[in-house]
Amino acid sequence: MHINQILSYKNVRKIILLPFHASIELKDDEETATICVAIGIIGWSIWTILDRIRDEYKSYNTLKNTYLENDLAVFSNLRPIIDELINSLGLPEKYRANIAYEMAMMEYANSSKHSLHIHEQSIQKSIGVAVPLLLFLMKIKANRSCADTYIDSCIGYCKKYFYHLIAIRQLSDDVLDWENDIKTGSQTPMTEWLKTSSLKDVHKKVDCKILTHSRLAIKYAKKMTCFRSTKFLSEIIEPIIAISKEE
Repeated sequence: MHINQILSYKNVRKIILLPFHASIELKDDEETATICVAIGIIGWSIWTILDRIRDEYKSYNTLKNTYLENDLAVFSNLRPIIDELINSLGLPEKYRANIAYEMAMMEYANSSKHSLHIHEQSIQKSIGVAVPLLLFLMKIKANRSCADTYIDSCIGYCKKYFYHLIAIRQLSDDVLDWENDIKTGSQTPMTEWLKTSSLKDVHKKVDCKILTHSRLAIKYAKKMTCFRSTKFLSEIIEPIIAISKEE
């Protein structure tokens, strides 16, 4: 897939470029922002391609029990590129372990052996999208005095912001793709709700959950007081909500 298609897909360009916006807000470390954006581009490209592979396997109804493991094997071959870029940031051990956990959680949620609830799995499988901005904040913290504990708080709020942002994106996807998901046997929160509720009721439920997650995402964005303004974070949510309402 062409890189421009990957980056323009579902407004992802703005999400990947968040470290640049953060560096402008903090007036700090453009070089780190560049590395973090590179990690975002490579990571998103890898997972977009793997999603295509998974979809093709599902469409042809082949390799039912092994397609996820095979995809993760492909990712493992490309993963060293991301690891090398992360290592180049020279983060303290506690931050490296934190990022390793987030990425491991993403891999677990994408495996066929996960035991997560379907709603939680739909979020955690895309949690890697938070990594570039988290890395940027961690590097800023590492470069400053230990007294700057407010950045640690912002790192925590950043995780919560992305958790709810991903939930909004996934629910929006579910609304658009529910018919195809049912045909291919894909399990999503929406396909599960449709088993016991009418389409109209499920749409109402999705709208309500999107609104709840959007309010929480904006709430946690505003708590990230390390930035002079968090408008660059809330602006990502608004078009997703608008698209959902159109549907």
